[in-house]
Amino acid sequence: MYCQKCGKEVSDQAVICVSCGSELSSQRRAMTNSDSSAFGFGVLGFFVPLAGIILGIMWNTDRPNRAHAALIGAIIGIVASVVLVILCYVLAFSIPLLFMFMEL
Repeated sequence: MYCQKCGKEVSDQAVICVSCGSELSSQRRAMTNSDSSAFGFGVLGFFVPLAGIILGIMWNTDRPNRAHAALIGAIIGIVASVVLVILCYVLAFSIPLLFMFMEL
């Protein structure tokens, strides 16, 4: 973790920054609140996978929860799209064959 006031790296368990003396507990609360609502970005990533991938890459260090949700949503969206396309092709070729054999 880094101190938001001076930018120096501090321990995750530290209460104050050893460099500038700033209180770190208030900074942790601010970071937690700014990255709390990740579900919506997961849904966005599912329906618009390219946006989920871009947001996941951009927010990887700043907002890791949102980045993770957006990337997972994008991956699930891409996999669901591929499965749906394969299913459509299988059904498109199997239904006409089924009717062709029923007429014989």
